[in-house]
Amino acid sequence: MADDVIVLGIEYGELSESVGRGAVKLIDIRQPWELIQTGKLPGSYNIPMNQLVHALSLSEHQFLHQYNFPKPRPRDSNVVLTCRSGRRVRVAWNQLEPLGYCNVRLYFGSYLDWKANGGPLLEPDFSQTLQ
Repeated sequence: MADDVIVLGIEYGELSESVGRGAVKLIDIRQPWELIQTGKLPGSYNIPMNQLVHALSLSEHQFLHQYNFPKPRPRDSNVVLTCRSGRRVRVAWNQLEPLGYCNVRLYFGSYLDWKANGGPLLEPDFSQTLQ
């Protein structure tokens, strides 16, 4: 990670409000089977962490066709990564930062924090999930 790049986190309150307004592109990097077991945060899309770098190398058209939402651009500041406990979002940041995705925010508490705060959970919509 470059010394001059600051990793931006996001807390439950701000994320919940942003999700409610549809102002965030929330990407859950857990595996699809995890979503089946636990549900997912409202409005989130699934790109498993092991596919993240490849997914972002796709053309906008290929990405949209495969993941069913517009491909984030490196300069986008409304992209938030989430996982189960926050550990994988830190690893994912190390993969994304060299690709220029320096404005991505990390939900360090992720699914466990969302659930602990009483946030709503949805059954996954696998039309939005690569299986």
